[in-house]
Amino acid sequence: MKEHRNFLRRKSDKKSQSGFSLVELLIVVTIMTVISSISLFYFTGHSSLYKTQDQASRIIDILQLAREKALSERRTMRVTFDVTTTPATVTLIDETNNAVVRTERFFEQKDVRNNRRPANISTSPIEALPVVDFTYTDTRSIRFMSNGTVRNALIGASSSVEGVVIFVWQPDISTGAISDNAKLPTSSRAVTVLGATGAIRLWAYTATASGNVWQRNGGAN
Repeated sequence: MKEHRNFLRRKSDKKSQSGFSLVELLIVVTIMTVISSISLFYFTGHSSLYKTQDQASRIIDILQLAREKALSERRTMRVTFDVTTTPATVTLIDETNNAVVRTERFFEQKDVRNNRRPANISTSPIEALPVVDFTYTDTRSIRFMSNGTVRNALIGASSSVEGVVIFVWQPDISTGAISDNAKLPTSSRAVTVLGATGAIRLWAYTATASGNVWQRNGGAN
């Protein structure tokens, strides 16, 4: 009996010294494969959401800065969006001396667009005051005035108080070209700027069956 126990102990020691068995290795590999698959699914499902949310947040930051400086310094502050550069940019300019205050660089157009509403989203956020789609093919500006209002790109008597909605979304590039359709509509964001008050709000697209498909997602009042 004693010899049998010694034999089992030597067998166990030999297994420990030789490492994992084939079955144990297969179990470890299977577990790692499952974990990797879950991680990949999580990453691909959230990467577009991260980029659109990040770019929308940067837009809000520079718009809010423009609003605050216009009110506190009693100056007209211009925010210019430009997709003719690589990468696209948004720039805050003090119109008193035409000085650049701040520039934000965006993700590449193939990753995130913000120069039009996606073709496969038919509605805009419902605001208390009118807002128009902020659409452009090269550059477009809005101006924050010292009285708190927001005006369109025109200057002087020709300009008018105008609220806008800026859409931020990931384009579908499955065909090899940058599409006007959003790859994942529910990752889309919108930033509204009210013309009469300068209020800035962030919205998320929800694609609900009824009601307002755009829901408030934060932002300044």
